[in-house]
Amino acid sequence: NPMECGLNLPDGPTLPFHFEVVLNPYQTQPGARGAYVRCIYKRAFTPVPDGPGDTVVTSPGDDVLSLMGTISDAAPALIPTAVNTIIQQQFQPTTDAVRGTHGQIFGATEIRGLGMSTEIGVALQDAEAATEAILAVAQRHAFASIVALRYVKASPATLAFTRFEPITCTIELPAVGSARTEEAYRQIWSELDRRGIPYTLHWGQGLRADADFIRRSFGARVDAWLAARRQFLSPAARRMFSNDLVVACGLAD
Repeated sequence: NPMECGLNLPDGPTLPFHFEVVLNPYQTQPGARGAYVRCIYKRAFTPVPDGPGDTVVTSPGDDVLSLMGTISDAAPALIPTAVNTIIQQQFQPTTDAVRGTHGQIFGATEIRGLGMSTEIGVALQDAEAATEAILAVAQRHAFASIVALRYVKASPATLAFTRFEPITCTIELPAVGSARTEEAYRQIWSELDRRGIPYTLHWGQGLRADADFIRRSFGARVDAWLAARRQFLSPAARRMFSNDLVVACGLAD
C-alpha cells in the first residue's frame, strides 16, 4: 500500500480525502526539509461554531498567494533566501488535528500585493517528471514561488484541465506578479514541451492562449466542444459570446 511507504500519515493506510504537497523549489536537497504535506480526512459531522476570523487555520497549506505576495522579486539573487525565510516562518507543522467544513478550511483569499499563478495538469504517472522540469527552471531562473501538488479525480467535462484519467496531478505555481514570473512560466511550459510531458493549464490562471497548444492538450475534445457550441449557438450568438481569449485559443468558431 503506497500509504504505508514511510509517509506516517495520521490515519495510516487510510486514503485521505484531500492530499497536498507543497515544495520549496530552493530547498530540494536530501534532508533539507523543503516539502510540506497537508492531508484531510472525512469525519462524522460535528458543528464548528463560526468565529470573527477563519474558523480553521491549517499550516502548511493556507492560501499561498497571500504568502507569496509579500515577496519582491526586484532582486533575483535574493529570491531563494526570501522564499526560504517566509516558508519557514509561515509553514509551521500542525501538531493537533483541526476540524471544520469545506468553507471553514478553505476560506477566503487575502491577497497581499500583486500576485499571479499558473496551474498545470498532468497524468499521475508524469507528476514526478513534471515537478523535476519545474525545479530545473527555478534553479536557472529564480522566481518568487512555491510548488503545490494536489491530486484530483479526472473530470468528464469536455475541456476540463483535469482530464487525465483516473487521477490528474495539478501543480500550482502561485507567485509574485511580475515580468520575471511571466518569463518563468513560459520557460516551464517550454521545458515540459521539450521533455515531452503532456499537460494542460487551468483556464482561470496563467494560460497559453495558443490554438496549437490547446489542440495538443485536448485533441479531439476540441472538435467535440466546437460542435456542441455550433449546435447550441447561432452564428450571431457565437460572435456575441466570443472574446480575444476564445479566439486566440481557437474556440470561437
